[in-house]
Amino acid sequence: MSARVDPLLLSDSKEVQERFSQMIRETLTSIFNSFSDGSAFSGIGPYELRDRIGSLGFLPREGKGFEEVLRETEASILPHMLRTWSTEYMPHLHSPVLTETICSELIISCFNDSLDSWDQGPAATELEESMIRGLLGLYGFPEKGGDGSFTSGGSQSNISAIIAARDWYCTERFGWDVKKNGLPLEYSKLRIYTSEISHFSMDKA
Repeated sequence: MSARVDPLLLSDSKEVQERFSQMIRETLTSIFNSFSDGSAFSGIGPYELRDRIGSLGFLPREGKGFEEVLRETEASILPHMLRTWSTEYMPHLHSPVLTETICSELIISCFNDSLDSWDQGPAATELEESMIRGLLGLYGFPEKGGDGSFTSGGSQSNISAIIAARDWYCTERFGWDVKKNGLPLEYSKLRIYTSEISHFSMDKA
């Protein structure tokens, strides 16, 4: 007996790998077809774009298949993606993508490891730890006692920093473990120093 091969799941099956390689080639062709001119954006308005994408339907009773979905994506979605590589685009936050980065994202997606625990992503976990140690050394933080994490952006970074500062201050000044005991009575006296050029998440908080 041989195990059934699910063509939708990436595996060591040669059949699946050949099919996946073909899907990647077709997807790249669709992406490159959308690079028909050097403009940064198609200029379509939000309401018209919402109607177009809404007309594609949501959760059909039966799947359309990869080719049909890719065709719809190429026709209705890709032309209206923001092209960050265009000389007509002035980046606010996100810049053009390095081709090496896209390859890295492909590796990450193919394995889909998780950093929830070491056993769910051994190499990925150790890679992140190695990167953090390298950054600690680069910025002059002590090898012992220093730590860090990668965040999604400014908002998450700010809230993480504020929580870390709060917990440290309460431990050092009040002798109070926030994680074990909750907030101390003196908590209402704590203040956050900020300014008009701070990240918008500070005002929202």
